[in-house]
Amino acid sequence: MSDAETSASANPPAPTELVEHDEEGRVTMQGPLHEGKKHGEFCFFAAGKLTQKANFKNDLLDGETVDYFPNGKVSQRLHFAAGKMHGLLRRFDDQGRPELIAAYQAGELHGDLLTYENGQMVRQQHYVKGKKHGVGIIYGPDGQPTLSANHQNDKRHGEAVYFGAHGVVIRREPYQEGLIHGLVQEFLPDGRLRETCQYQAGKPHGEQLVYYPSGKLQKRARYEQGAPSGNPELFDEKGRP
Repeated sequence: MSDAETSASANPPAPTELVEHDEEGRVTMQGPLHEGKKHGEFCFFAAGKLTQKANFKNDLLDGETVDYFPNGKVSQRLHFAAGKMHGLLRRFDDQGRPELIAAYQAGELHGDLLTYENGQMVRQQHYVKGKKHGVGIIYGPDGQPTLSANHQNDKRHGEAVYFGAHGVVIRREPYQEGLIHGLVQEFLPDGRLRETCQYQAGKPHGEQLVYYPSGKLQKRARYEQGAPSGNPELFDEKGRP
């Protein structure tokens, strides 16, 4: 045996493929190797059926990963870069309708996250570096918004607006770092003003005014740090105490 043959025998070439099997001999994972590391497209199986395709680079997820339902339809698509989610995540139900669409950057939510039920959008929220930041909207069964709220650093900050039928505003709440702070307004289903109340750091603090549907004052009260202050004033529809 030559020296070259002896060297080759002592140092066999590195494997170029990784294959694993279950107890029944069926392939559960298969993909290429480069210098002993996963590098390229890997396929994963359960009971002989494809469950996932994933791309690797130097043993880290890199590129598109696709998950499958038992019926062969795609359940999820997502992208990775150097082992972290980076790009769009798309999740589907077994009928192919969207359930979730989310934007990621370096492993964190960064951009819009859209949630669906039966193929219809029910929630939309903007994220920056993993935290809610910007407008979030919740939609009703008719596809119309029921709530629109601003966020900053994962907390409500700014105005939150609640909607009733036909897009009529039924409540407005100002927020400051996650707590209601400022003048809260409530409206009747037809948009007429029903009540106003001042808040401070999440608690009623100041004057509360309640109105009849006619627009005339029904009640005036005051609050101090969430507790009633003094006796409320009550009026009939003609303005008499």
